[in-house]
Amino acid sequence: MFCAISSGITSRAAYAYVLQRGYAPADHFQLGSCYLHNITPEAVEAFTKERSEEVGPSSVNGSLRTLRRALHLAEEWKLITKALQAYVLRTAG
Repeated sequence: MFCAISSGITSRAAYAYVLQRGYAPADHFQLGSCYLHNITPEAVEAFTKERSEEVGPSSVNGSLRTLRRALHLAEEWKLITKALQAYVLRTAG
């Protein structure tokens, strides 16, 4: 959900490129296997913590912006009743 890339990447070079860029299959994180209506603030916090260990704050913020957009679209399309707040991290500068 975030940068969703199929986990069925077959080429070793392509997979290495994906990992080098900081992208990971969505199912790599607990949040990637959640249904929209099951996403909790705790799951978002855990995702943020896990993602922060792998990439910098800007990449984490990009993932959180994507999550926030997905949740707002789900609310607009009436798939969920209320979108959660997904706050971005503070960055230096």
